[in-house]
Amino acid sequence: MSFMWTCFSLLCAATILQSRTSNAEVSLKCNNTVEVVFREDVTLTCRITDMTRDNCKGIDYQWSNSHGDIQCNSDLKEYICGWDKLTYVYLTISSVIEEDNYTVTVHTNCGFAQSSTIKVQIQPHSDLIRGVFPKPTEPSQSRSHEIPTILGILVAIAVVGVLCFLFITNRGRQIISRMKKAKRRQQWTRNGKCFESLKNSDLYGCIC
Repeated sequence: MSFMWTCFSLLCAATILQSRTSNAEVSLKCNNTVEVVFREDVTLTCRITDMTRDNCKGIDYQWSNSHGDIQCNSDLKEYICGWDKLTYVYLTISSVIEEDNYTVTVHTNCGFAQSSTIKVQIQPHSDLIRGVFPKPTEPSQSRSHEIPTILGILVAIAVVGVLCFLFITNRGRQIISRMKKAKRRQQWTRNGKCFESLKNSDLYGCIC
């Protein structure tokens, strides 16, 4: 007996729940997800169907989101709502900056219906397209200290490379030999001037 009573209670609860979300005479068809560019406007539209009775017309409607019922057509013009009381109902959201879930309930003289959840989703990276860029991060102090160190290493490598070229290759040896000869000539010139000066001045020495 208790089992039959439980089944009967569940059946009644399911019937009541269904009557709260829709009526056999009225139903709503909406998109499950609507994408929008960051800070752009978007319009949600639901079709009212199954208005089969004669003289079946809309009485009122109410849009809602996660924050509660929406106040349409206010001075802020954040939400603009409308319908033709027969075939469609819509909601325009101005300058979307966050994602949210929306529903609409329609009441008619033939019954009522509540839509499924409509998710307003912002397109990925659309905030960058609209010119909202993330704040650049300043380079860390350790990075700024690394730059002179790297330059010093590169200069040292270049110097070592030149020295290796001079000591290993024939061209390098020729250059070194010419440099040595030029240095000897310069020294001989200095010594000659010293001796000539000594000879003319009768000094016993000179400092070169």
